[in-house]
Amino acid sequence: MTSAMIGSVEKPDLAVQQMHRVTARNGVLGLAAWAGGSWVPIWQKAVREALQDESYVSPRLMHKDWSDLESVKASVEAAGWEVVEAIISHANWGFKNADEVDWYVFSAGNPIVGLLMEGLDSEKLKACRRSFRRVIEEDWDDRKSLIETAILVTAKKSDSLIRRLGPWSVKLGLMVIGIWR
Repeated sequence: MTSAMIGSVEKPDLAVQQMHRVTARNGVLGLAAWAGGSWVPIWQKAVREALQDESYVSPRLMHKDWSDLESVKASVEAAGWEVVEAIISHANWGFKNADEVDWYVFSAGNPIVGLLMEGLDSEKLKACRRSFRRVIEEDWDDRKSLIETAILVTAKKSDSLIRRLGPWSVKLGLMVIGIWR
């Protein structure tokens, strides 16, 4: 199993290949990839207001190839897995109020959230926090708008002889057909 942060590792394709390598035949992979959240645009709006910089764009937190369904499926299959199911799931964050959102973003220590704040000195960060808080309170729509999107994949490591033989399976298959004639 992996967390929703597979797209934040330096080389997610390599990580999934290594998972395949160390998984026993017929083993199962349960993988989630974060496909983006509703609070990142809120952060961008808050920073633009706080810094009076309309050109500010929030940094990408996940690899582009690991944030849409078809790309995730293709990457998992390229690592050797057989995708059994791949779906998009949406979930409300469930924060009770703006205080909880503020705590999560600024105090919880999530390293991914911390990437949003890179390059901001303490004064700018204070201004951004005030602005973020205000934007959350104004735009939050009673907790209904903070929706996260995840890609959920279930895959298995096939035990097929053909998969294990790779390119040799074609040659072996042709030899077997020739013998049976």
